This record gives sequence, structure tokens and C-alpha cells, in this order.
Amino acid sequence: MGPSRNPVIQFDRGIGTGLSGWDGANTGDGARRTERPLMILLIFATTLFPDRMILSRITTKRVHAPMSLIVHYQPLEPGSLWYLHAWQLAWDGNKVWDPVGTVAGGRVDFPFPDVPDPRQLNFKFRSLAVSASATTWEPDDFVRQLVDPAATEIWTFPATRRILYREPNPAGVVFHAGDTLTFRAITQSRFRGGSLYAWNPYGPASQEGYFPESARDDAAGVSTFVVTLLDWMTNGFHLKLVGAGPSDTRLWEPDASNRVWRPCDGNTLWLKSGQCDVRGQPLSLVPLTVEVQVPAGRTPPSLSLTDVTEGQTFPFDPVATRPYTGSTLFQVATYKPAIYPQAGYTLSASTGESPPINRPVPANPADLGQTCRFALGASAWVDDFPPVASTATLVVVPLSAQSFGSGLDVQLAIGNSVPYATVPAVRGADLNWTASLPVVRDTTTSLRLVPVGAAERTPYAWIDTGRYFTPPGSAVTYFTTEGVFGITARGPTAFAEPPSRRALMESAFGPAVVAGQVFGPNELPHGATSSGGRVFFVVHAPHAVYATLILVAAASGGAAVRREIPMSLTKDTLYWWCAVSPADAPAGTRYHFLLNDDLEVIDPAAREVRDTGTFDVPFPSDPNDEGIAWALVLDVESVRAAAHAQPWQTLGWEALLVYEMHARRFTDTSPGNKAPLDLLVDELQPTSRLGQEGYLRALPVTAFELLPVQEFNSAISWGYDPSFYFAVDGHYGGSSALARFVNAAHAAGRGVLLDVVYNHSLGSPLMKIAPDVYRNGDYDGDRMNCGHPMVGEFLRQATVHFTRTFNLDGFRFDDTQTIVTRCQGGWEFLGMIRRAIRTAATAEGRNWPYCVAENSATSPWDVSNPPGASWTVSGASTRCTASATRATTSGTPARTTPDGCGRR
Repeated sequence: MGPSRNPVIQFDRGIGTGLSGWDGANTGDGARRTERPLMILLIFATTLFPDRMILSRITTKRVHAPMSLIVHYQPLEPGSLWYLHAWQLAWDGNKVWDPVGTVAGGRVDFPFPDVPDPRQLNFKFRSLAVSASATTWEPDDFVRQLVDPAATEIWTFPATRRILYREPNPAGVVFHAGDTLTFRAITQSRFRGGSLYAWNPYGPASQEGYFPESARDDAAGVSTFVVTLLDWMTNGFHLKLVGAGPSDTRLWEPDASNRVWRPCDGNTLWLKSGQCDVRGQPLSLVPLTVEVQVPAGRTPPSLSLTDVTEGQTFPFDPVATRPYTGSTLFQVATYKPAIYPQAGYTLSASTGESPPINRPVPANPADLGQTCRFALGASAWVDDFPPVASTATLVVVPLSAQSFGSGLDVQLAIGNSVPYATVPAVRGADLNWTASLPVVRDTTTSLRLVPVGAAERTPYAWIDTGRYFTPPGSAVTYFTTEGVFGITARGPTAFAEPPSRRALMESAFGPAVVAGQVFGPNELPHGATSSGGRVFFVVHAPHAVYATLILVAAASGGAAVRREIPMSLTKDTLYWWCAVSPADAPAGTRYHFLLNDDLEVIDPAAREVRDTGTFDVPFPSDPNDEGIAWALVLDVESVRAAAHAQPWQTLGWEALLVYEMHARRFTDTSPGNKAPLDLLVDELQPTSRLGQEGYLRALPVTAFELLPVQEFNSAISWGYDPSFYFAVDGHYGGSSALARFVNAAHAAGRGVLLDVVYNHSLGSPLMKIAPDVYRNGDYDGDRMNCGHPMVGEFLRQATVHFTRTFNLDGFRFDDTQTIVTRCQGGWEFLGMIRRAIRTAATAEGRNWPYCVAENSATSPWDVSNPPGASWTVSGASTRCTASATRATTSGTPARTTPDGCGRR
């Protein structure tokens, strides 16, 4: 089998006509989905325990001066719209960046995300061919990581992970045909006696060549290859090692080892099998000194050094320990690993961290003689270990006078490490408990309350009971509350109950639905709800000890100002809430939540969102900064009235012939100033804006299914990367436009179904508020922890909100296989969602909405008898798919054949 010269690229074909499937990439929405299903099947499986995620925030030291890093990329096809997709897979939550590139001649330039240590980011490229509505992702073989954190400019190429840190073709460095290059490759046996294979990915397939081994040093494990340059090689080429033997059986280096040579590399090169780097000096191991601050009395852990390129891990033990002069609470362990200079490595501890933290190593690649230091439990390298002092006071507010009756201890640890101290708390006359804390300055610290002879009460089983903070050098008083797993310096928790939980739920979801027991008896509606002449704001934030509503109001002179309204916590510690007058929060009012000291977030249950390209918001957010995203108050009742203007009853499943389409990519013909959903409304009219019968009106189908419309980040997406589950994407026209479309479809005798994505989210504030609650590992962003009771509550409310507000006829649930197999309680979650919308429909005299679940075509399941459940197949519908853009070359919408599947 031959080499993968230009590896198979991965296409997002948009709306196709085959069974759905996966293309193997797991980063980003476009990389995942290939085709859409024609026939709908209900497929489910047994549950597995989810990958639990623990909340923490580790302070990261900036290892380079703040500067702009520019990434140059020389693509095979520069004509597309290019993005650099960067991400940080961290144990305390993922971060994702997607800067767009600027075409500069034959290359594309990108700004690299400004982070303290760029080595902690992975990145690859994707392109968007807008005319074909196709997204192309690099395979994961070519995911890159920086080695030099001080670089200001780097060069990258397709089909290789290698990064160049200098100009590839410097002035005055010229190679000619006939010049020779000498490559010495460290390879023990795998490629002994083989060849160096070279090719030009930018040229025709004929531009390739094999250069056999010219010398071998078995003692050193080094093979030499002499390459005589051909005309097409003088400006650069790609290369990899090939084993000896016949062409159909020989061994090839994996694609992740593909290298690139450029004139800047010179003519004497060194390689290491399995690594993508090309070096100008012999490879030799260099010793490092690593020191780790470990709690006293604990056995220092073994460390693991991982070669990022080859994927090999090398364990090593400490060579010495000594007391830490800064505090008797710690000791210092010394280690002596060895590395190849300029290679990429990570370092982790085998014990003492949960989960282990992978640190890029060395701390300073420019000076391998510098000692690398870190504190167990913290990710950052430090020049010196931080001082320890009793400068923090903790006040614990109990939930009742009987709490902690036998006493209370406070346990302290660095980050996610093992405890370094346990101190007693003292009960005061005000019934609060106080403790003096020995804290590690400027280092993320976690504390846990340890009641004597008991465990601290929790609102539910699945929650991280640690409280995380970073002590400053000065004295400070912190507050926490029993059963609330956060910490703040702002003050103690304020408790209060809303006037009536049931009245709030009735205002949000209707009296009949609430009477039908769709929701829990003590539930509150997430987000903003108008009730009893007030606007109520509610958020579930289990790590917030203090919460504030940030309202944007107009001030004199036209400038906007921040108004801070304190929020109260319900006695069951489940909901933070406050209420304001409608005059203070009319429709369109912008707002955020501020949790504890400095975590400012958009309301995760916002009914409308102003998308500015990122949903990460700073603290404090400037209301006059147009680049900041906000939640918006929505007049839900007006939207609901617009969606229900046309009397309608949902059709039975046997009557469904479903036409699936993307709201934005359906048509771009003469849009005028209409939003995408309003263009669909126009295509349902007897006479459209084009002076002819609307295309959708003429279709011989009985229902339309929209690809996901819940709010996602940026303007261009298939929608399978939701960020806000109660809101309609503003780039489609928002909630009002969806209401108009549903009403127009019903007026034309057609139902409307919605594709929803509950298996994962991307950029949701939920993951900042409580990743331990809402997150269940990595999956195209953050896999949703669907078995968690608060995830179920949140998405149940969102589903009923969409059903009632927009008068929808059903849902397609995306990738239910992931929900069922990767979430404990995933099957029960799906059953709960279905029961909720059926019960809500019955309560209000509506037919049941149609529910359908996506399956994996590679693993079909028999849903007529799912294990441990009682779902049965209620029928199947025929589903047709619309191409991304319904416009012919003449500029008029294409017509369909009688089968309604949009064939021309």
C-alpha cells in the first residue's frame, strides 16, 4: 500500500442524500457531519458511566512577553475562506478559537490566540468553499503544537505537522538541481535498509522520488540518505521514511510523521523516526532539572515525560527531596529527566493530581540549563516556589443552626492536588464558622469543608465539592456557604424565596402544562420571565456564593451604563433570582450575570442573544463596547402569539412527508433585507418576491424540518454546535422570524419540525458556570452530561419552551447514540424529554409532537426492544433533503419532481 501523499480530506457536504455517518474528526462542527439521513430510525443502546469532569481554575504564568504571533500557512488551494482552529483541552474545561485567515499572495496569514503559554494549544486548519457550501478539515494526523513559546512568526504547510520558526526561503539561500542533501535518521530497526520518499504536494503526482539508504551505523542506530535535488525539489518538498521490501508490503511512516524541507534547513539534516521535525544538528539527549513542590509527609510522585510527536511516555522517579524553606507544610522533590532539544514534550505526575495535568516542557526552551519548577496541582511553571502565609480568613455560613454540630474542619490543597493542610473552624455568636487559612500566594487553591463525623450536604450527587480561589499577597476575608461550592470576597450569601414558584412556572410555560406535572414541584423557570408585573431573572449556579444581575441602562448623554442588582439564593440552594420592573427590563434590554467576584457570563437560558463572534465576555463588560455579546430580554408572549395566529393541529406520523433544509443556505436569490427565516416565509406565499409561486409552497410535502436553529457562535454554521438552547440564532432572524415561519407553514398546511442537538454544545456559558455539572467529556466541544438532573431540567424546559412558544410539530434528536452510550442515565433523559413534550401537548389539547432519533449508520440498533426501556417504533416517515442553496443558474428557485425530493 502506497503512502498518503495528500491524505484524504474530510468534507462537510451539508445536506446530502445518504445515511448519516461520521468522518473521524472530533474537533469542530464542520469536521464531524458528512451526510444527512433520508429515512428516520429510532436507535438507542445501553448506558455507560460518563467521563466525569472536575471543576477547577489553575493560575497560568505567562511564559513569554505579550506579543502578536502570526501563523503563515501555504495551502494547496488558497482561494477558499480559511480558518485556524485552535483549542485547549483542559481538565477544567475546553477553550476554542477560530480566527479567520487573510490571503497574502500564495499563503494565508492568521493571528494566533494570545494565551499565557501557546504550547498548551493544539491547532489545525479548515477551509470553507462558500459557493459549494463545503467545509474541509485537515485530518487529525496534522494537529500541531508549538515548541517555542517566544516565537512571533511561524510557517506551516499542508500534509505535515512540522512548524518552521524562520523564513523558509531566506534571501541569499539558493539550491539548484544536482545539489545534494544529507539526511541522517535515527531509527533502530524499523526503517533500516529503507528509503527516503520525497514528493511535492503542490505539483503533479509525477513529482516524487525514492532515495535509498546510502550508509548505516548499527551501533548508533543511524541511517544516512543522500538526496540529489531535482528541479521540482529546489524550493522545498515533503518527505517521510519508507521501510525495505516490495512496494506492496513495505512499511511507511505514519502521516503524522510527514516532514517538509525548505532551503532554510540547509544541506546537512538530522531526523528521528516518528518525528516530523528536521534539524540542522545531531540529536543528543540533554539532561533537565525539574523541581516539584509537594505537600510534606506525602511520597513524591513519579513523573511521566511524554514525547508529543512519537506518543511515547518515559516514567522517572525523584533523585532527591528536601524540606521547603518557605513553609513546613511542603517539601521539594528533584528529578533529572533527559530530552532532545527542540522536541515537544509534556510532563505529568503519576499520583497526587486528579486528573493529571499535562505541562509543556521544558519551562524555557531557550535555556535547558534553567531549573523547571511547578507546584503539584498547578499547571504553571514558576521561577520560584510561592510563599505560604496565614493571610486569609474564611467565614462559613451554615444553612441551619444545627449544621456542623460536632465541629468543622477546612481542608486546603493546591489546585487539584492532595491536601497540604487541615485547619479547624470556630463557631461564632452569629452561628457562622471562621477559620484562619495558611494559603499559597498567587496560586490556585482549593478548599473543602469537612464536618466532623459527617459529610457536607449537596444539592445532588454529581458535583465537585471543592471551592477554588487564588489568594493575593494581602490579607483578605472570604465567604462560603454550606452546600454552595464556591467562594467569594464580596460578602455572605443572601437568601430569599420568590413570591410563588408555581406562578413563575405558569407564566413561563402555561397553567395547564404546569398542572399536568411536566416539571418538578419546586422548579423555577431558567432565564428571564415576565410574571405578576415584574421581570424575574433565574440562574442555576451551584458554585456561586454571591450573584448579581448586570442590566444595561441608558444614561444621560447617550452612553450605556451597568446597573448591578443583587440576587438572592433560594433556601434549597438551587436557584439565584431577582426581579425588576418591566420599565427597567423592556424587550431588548441587555444583561449578564456576575457570579462570585469576577465570573461574568451571558444567561445560558437567554431567549435572545446578541452574537458578536464570541460568547466569552470579560469582567467587567463595557456596555459601550460593540464587540461584547449580551443576553437580551425577549417579549415571549408576542412571539408566541405570532406563531399561533393560524389555527393548527399537528399531523399524525402516517401523514408526514418531511423536507429538510438549512434556514440560511436554502436560498440566496434576491434576499433584499429579509432574514433567512423570513425568506422561507416568502417562499411559502402564493406569489413570492420573485413574482412566482413560492418554492416551498409548491413542494408536495407535508412538513418542513429545519436544521438546528438554536443560537450558535458566528454567522456561518450547519447549526450542530449550539451555545444557547432557549434562543433562536440571531443571524437567522431570531425568535420572531421563526414564529413567522412556523405560522406561515401552518397557514400553508405544513408542519414544522426542528433538529436539536442535545449531545454536545460549543461555547455555552453552562461550561463556565458549572462544568462538573453540565460537561461529560470532549465531543465536538463539550459533551452534555445528559444524565445529570440539572441538565435534564434545563433541556426539558428548553424543549417545552420551543414546543409551546413556536407551535412546533416535532423534533429530531441528533446523535442519540452518544447520549445513551456515553451518559449515565442517557436513555432515561431521552424518555423524560419525550414524556415532557407529550404531556405538555395533551395538557393544552394538542396532538403529540413527532419525535425521531438519529442513529449511527455503522451501528444500527433494534429500537423495537431496547434494553431496559419501553420505547417502541411508532412508525417511520419519508424524509427529503434540500441542497444548500436552492438557486438555478437563471436565478430562480429549482422545482421538484412529484416525489418532492428536489431533483432537477
